[in-house]
Amino acid sequence: VPGYHRNISVRRLLDHLVGGWRAARAFQHIPEAEQPDVIVVSLPTLELAAAAVRYGKTRGIPVMVDVRDLWPDYFLTPFPEVLHPVVKPLLGPYYAMARYACRNATALTGVAEPFVDWALQHAGRERSRLDRCHYFGYAMPSPDGSAADAAARFWDQLGVPAVHQTLRLLFLGSLAPSMDLETVIAAVRLANQRGIPAELIICGDGELRPRLEAFANHAPEIHFAGFVELPHLVEAMRRSDLAVAPYVPEQFQRMLSNKMVEYLAGGLPILTPMPQGVLVQLLQSNDCGLVYKDTEDLVRILDHLYSDRARLSTMSENARSVYESRFSWPVVMDDWEQHLHELSNLKQTSGSILFSGTDDDQ
Repeated sequence: VPGYHRNISVRRLLDHLVGGWRAARAFQHIPEAEQPDVIVVSLPTLELAAAAVRYGKTRGIPVMVDVRDLWPDYFLTPFPEVLHPVVKPLLGPYYAMARYACRNATALTGVAEPFVDWALQHAGRERSRLDRCHYFGYAMPSPDGSAADAAARFWDQLGVPAVHQTLRLLFLGSLAPSMDLETVIAAVRLANQRGIPAELIICGDGELRPRLEAFANHAPEIHFAGFVELPHLVEAMRRSDLAVAPYVPEQFQRMLSNKMVEYLAGGLPILTPMPQGVLVQLLQSNDCGLVYKDTEDLVRILDHLYSDRARLSTMSENARSVYESRFSWPVVMDDWEQHLHELSNLKQTSGSILFSGTDDDQ
């Protein structure tokens, strides 16, 4: 498989095309005695999802398509909305694969309810008892002694001590155009100028890093850590008070990314500029995060939380409670196990309820 370096690139499309073709060939060589009872395939990739559904349909094996990202809609995000009607037809073959996979799947799942709705829309049918949401499951890691010690030294040397009097914000993720970190950096700097001691840790790398570093202008309260290993991320969460999710595109309102689940597992209340959506509904209904409108509004929130540590502590406890009840590994795995048992118990005969779609898109 060719491999790729950028999330949106021709090389990535080629990588997925080759991977799907190889998977389709491999499926044809599975001996009948070794055929699976159930197939679970993620979307993306579109090529792999279509190949798995085709194989399951021809062999009478139930197939669950699990939507992890809204492909090919994702490829519209770099373009202004006014150009979407022009770009979308160019993605026709990919939309055809999405329709085929969704229409011919036995069950449709997604990491958030809007993802399931999206899949059903492409399938052209109503929700059945087999279609449901499965959130990202996360097991909070516990690094061993040497790894934990190395992580502690790393943050100490970066000027991020465990004991601190500041209000410390954490960002984990790619430094890409889909994130408005400039507003967060501006707010943290402005807060300090107004006597509100705040810090921002940025863990991640990407095409916008040089621009963000220039924007931060060597401010001591802004820490660029770059890409860090898992033990360092765990220690960063332990040393932080809040997390930021500065998503820009409207598409992110329909999803709850794995990074949000990690924040909750670390007991970090989440701050986001998104006015609505899955994440905002979760934060507001469980009092484990806040929405800011702009730089001034974020500074106001930082001032409030710095002054009211009891409020911050309550939100932190709520974040951890939501993680334990909805996103912890045992809870999510129990849901998956029950769902897979339902699929494996279906009658596996051609023409049954397993596959209701057509091959029109392939």
